[in-house]
Amino acid sequence: MSGKILRLELELKTGERGRSDLPQLEFNGHSIALSGVKGGCASAETLVGFIRPGSVAHTIRLVGPETGAWDIESMRVDYEGETGSWTVEFAPFSLDDESSADIFELPPLPTWDV
Repeated sequence: MSGKILRLELELKTGERGRSDLPQLEFNGHSIALSGVKGGCASAETLVGFIRPGSVAHTIRLVGPETGAWDIESMRVDYEGETGSWTVEFAPFSLDDESSADIFELPPLPTWDV
């Protein structure tokens, strides 16, 4: 269990096929617009934005464009939760108007020296 997600920051670089609108996240099935957006999602552009859900995550999805396809060359998600912070990096992938990507990852398990 990760506790509440206090902040999620998304940084992604678009590949060859971009999109003109800003992406939406679905947090536990609720659509949330990114805040503090810098950059864009056109071809070869980088976008940075965040959300502050303040709730326990069951699902977090990056929603595809309303029309066409969108290539994501790289993506990093920085999570800040009640139990600490962690980062997840994603391999390249594509989304279209009928798809979304599951971007929720639990924090790594704690380790101890024994």
